[in-house]
Amino acid sequence: MKQVKCDRKCQSNKDGFCIGMPCFLGKEINDTKSREKIITVISEEASKIIETREPKGLFYLLDNGVHVGIDNRTGDAWTEDFKSKAACSKWLRN
Repeated sequence: MKQVKCDRKCQSNKDGFCIGMPCFLGKEINDTKSREKIITVISEEASKIIETREPKGLFYLLDNGVHVGIDNRTGDAWTEDFKSKAACSKWLRN
């Protein structure tokens, strides 16, 4: 990884250079998404999350054989359908 001159105070800044994530070009990146638990919900709960944008977090639903991921970490309730739970989990973690 290329080291970049940086004056921010973060975990990755050592001796004035960024040496890795979550710091990139002096801007901290919120990396909590990869550590958040994915919560399994039922259809009614998923609908409520999408409508109200609450609670915030990462959610998973198996609906008629379709694996549905809901990324409501920012309150935008992004959704995506997948053929496998693994692909859904990967999308939620990225």
